[in-house]
Amino acid sequence: MGMKQRLGIANALLGNSDLIILDEPTNGLDPNGMEEINELIIYLAKTFQKTFLYSLIFLRDRRDMQCKIEIDDMEGASPTITPFGMAALLPNIRLQTEFRNNNLKVLIDGESTDMPNRQKVLQKANKNSRVLKYDDLIHMKREERKAEVKGMEVVYIYHDQIDAAGHASESGVFSACDKTIVEIKNLVRILVNDFSAANIMITSDHGFLYTYEKFTEVDKISKENFEGLVEYGRRYAIMDEYANPSFLMPIKFVDEKSGLKGFAPKYNIRTKKHGGGINFVHGGSHFKKWLFH
Repeated sequence: MGMKQRLGIANALLGNSDLIILDEPTNGLDPNGMEEINELIIYLAKTFQKTFLYSLIFLRDRRDMQCKIEIDDMEGASPTITPFGMAALLPNIRLQTEFRNNNLKVLIDGESTDMPNRQKVLQKANKNSRVLKYDDLIHMKREERKAEVKGMEVVYIYHDQIDAAGHASESGVFSACDKTIVEIKNLVRILVNDFSAANIMITSDHGFLYTYEKFTEVDKISKENFEGLVEYGRRYAIMDEYANPSFLMPIKFVDEKSGLKGFAPKYNIRTKKHGGGINFVHGGSHFKKWLFH
């Protein structure tokens, strides 16, 4: 089984494809073989700028969880940043944007979708809904957890390990990804054992891009040339309806009736901005970010 799997992987790597799709490539391999394949994929993606899409559903996870696991997809909200992506995952007919306290906010039926207000938004769709933060839930005792969700039909748990790590220290984002997988698997066990949960959906509001190479001035653009600018980040810009910058790429804005337009820097360009990192970014419409949403 293991040798057949290795032969299949080798066959998939032949040629010069920019996108390589592998279905459970480590299935049937021993632990050392699994690690070797994962390292090979990372090396090829980094060295030859190839995109790999491969399933993360392993047979051992199915056995451990005693459940059926499926992966599905959905279109990402643009720009691909947390305020827009998290709002798009809430029950809604249409997302709206509005200026509140000099900040652009995303609304559902006139309600803010910021973290403190998400329970109210959920309860409009199902009154028996509860919103909790992962860090709060994980530190509760079993009886406290049960009391929090008693009688609830929808329990929304917010986990923010990857973004928090990436913004604090760019180099820590990959270890944060590994830690997140472990924490979410542990959370699933808690939901099943403590809450008798039957249907669990794990979602992601956006992906991210990480570039190892050092950026030069040629790889950056200044916001000083952005006419009609409303809001911007390293990989996105929101402008008024009259904007038509030739040096940015138009992207579908989440609220098409707002009179605002969305744009993203072309290629791997970053917009200059004070503070924060430049290697770890999100906000644009890069294929990889939408694919792994």
